[in-house]
Amino acid sequence: MWGKIEKIALEKLETITGGTTSISGTILNAFKSIVELLRGAGYALGSGIRRIGEDNLCPLE
Repeated sequence: MWGKIEKIALEKLETITGGTTSISGTILNAFKSIVELLRGAGYALGSGIRRIGEDNLCPLE
């Protein structure tokens, strides 16, 4: 299935690099999630401040 398995010399193993050096999709997705969270929190805070200013609050009873 995978073909022949070869032994690799230690010198070659030290030169192998994995992955990529650019920004990965996981990091971009995490950044997008943080931005969306901050945006939602700002919207809720602004809405709360506006409702307090307009005296448009729901009664607690």
